[in-house]
Amino acid sequence: MPDLSLTRTLIAEHSYPTPTRNHLSMHNREAAKVRDGRKTRATEVSIGYRCEDGTTIMFGTASERALYRQQELDNQRLARRHAAERISAIVGQLTPDVDSWAHKS
Repeated sequence: MPDLSLTRTLIAEHSYPTPTRNHLSMHNREAAKVRDGRKTRATEVSIGYRCEDGTTIMFGTASERALYRQQELDNQRLARRHAAERISAIVGQLTPDVDSWAHKS
């Protein structure tokens, strides 16, 4: 019977390199970012979908989605401000000038 230490399974289990100090510090740095809620390299992974006709649709990364969301919110804020200005201009035109004793000098 052959020695089990020479089998493919045991060799495969030990085929991964042992982590060095650089690997561990890199892992700890990324783990700290996850705990703090900051962006990591894993959040910048681009994910895509391959359609049946062969075309690929790539989805945005986290930072791209955040940028698009910020632009969308800015556009909504700008639209609300324009609407408020339009309404106040219409109200200003419809409101008659009041001539009362308070305005007399």
